[in-house]
Amino acid sequence: MGFVAIAQDVVNLLRSLLVNSTYEKPLHTSPAPGLVSSLDDTSWPLEIPLSTVPSLSIPPIRPDQPRRRFWWRRFIDVTTVLFLVSLITGFVGNSMLVIQRDSIEKNFTNQVLRYVSCAVVVLITIVGGLVAIYARSRIPRVDRKGASFIIFLMTLLTIVGIYRLVIMSNYTTSMGDMGPHSLNTSSAKISFYICHVLPEWISAATLFGFNMREIFHTGLSGDNRWRDEHPDEAEERQEREEAKRIRNNQIIKITASSRFDVEKTADS
Repeated sequence: MGFVAIAQDVVNLLRSLLVNSTYEKPLHTSPAPGLVSSLDDTSWPLEIPLSTVPSLSIPPIRPDQPRRRFWWRRFIDVTTVLFLVSLITGFVGNSMLVIQRDSIEKNFTNQVLRYVSCAVVVLITIVGGLVAIYARSRIPRVDRKGASFIIFLMTLLTIVGIYRLVIMSNYTTSMGDMGPHSLNTSSAKISFYICHVLPEWISAATLFGFNMREIFHTGLSGDNRWRDEHPDEAEERQEREEAKRIRNNQIIKITASSRFDVEKTADS
């Protein structure tokens, strides 16, 4: 069930991608002549001052979308609940499958739990990939590079989930059986490494090989808020962060001065 944890990480990146697209930001357009300082008014060929032309002196701003940000967060929260369902059913089904292997009825129940666990994750990866495709093609504010990463990773994880759904219907009466449904044949093992191990490995290598914090602008822990901060809450948080920064700087100064005093005493 390693692909479940990877899928959850990718969904968290999708959350940062979608939420970041709703914040108010200056539009990155080609520089116009009016985006220079007012000291350059003398080079403007018209008789009116350059700094008084609103369309040139004021950069366009991308409006804030708090309502859309709220619903993007609720969408990812739903997937978080579904991941929890997948983990619980998968843990119970996989752990009890061997213990209760002598009971046909219980074995069937555990097999159903395993199917539910895998099917839920496949549903999440498919929906997440479709949302990333929609965002990349229909929402200009979404970062195209980040959306492409999400689509690529969701596709790989969907392959793993579908492969698991297909092979879980196979049964065997012996661990050493070489029958077509034993998954011990060379073709079955090749299929396992190509459709299960390889996509998981590529997904993990992609997450570790690229700077995902920079691509998705996640910060330290990504977007984990239930709602936006109120102005007073944002002010309190900024005050705490500033106090922490000042306290850390004081500790660094004290440490540096103590080291200097020790070295000075040793030299004397």
